[in-house]
Amino acid sequence: IQTYGQGLREGNLGDPVQFTVNTIEAGPGKLKVQVVGPQTDADYEIVDQKDGSYLIQYFPNETGKHKVFVSYNDQPIQGSPFTSRIT
Repeated sequence: IQTYGQGLREGNLGDPVQFTVNTIEAGPGKLKVQVVGPQTDADYEIVDQKDGSYLIQYFPNETGKHKVFVSYNDQPIQGSPFTSRIT
């Protein structure tokens, strides 16, 4: 499973923050995401790109470090949780 995109490292308050998860080599499964901010969790959406990859957009409502947890079939993917700095 591969993850990539600026949203795993940084983002701007007031803008959607995004990254991609590629699961094509992992086979069928369930993707789960949670974005935990300093005080509150951020809302997010997962968009199935229909090619084995998913676009994740999250909407931080505060600045600071956010932990981005990503799991597939209830197993954390490599690198999770990621730390994204929202300014």
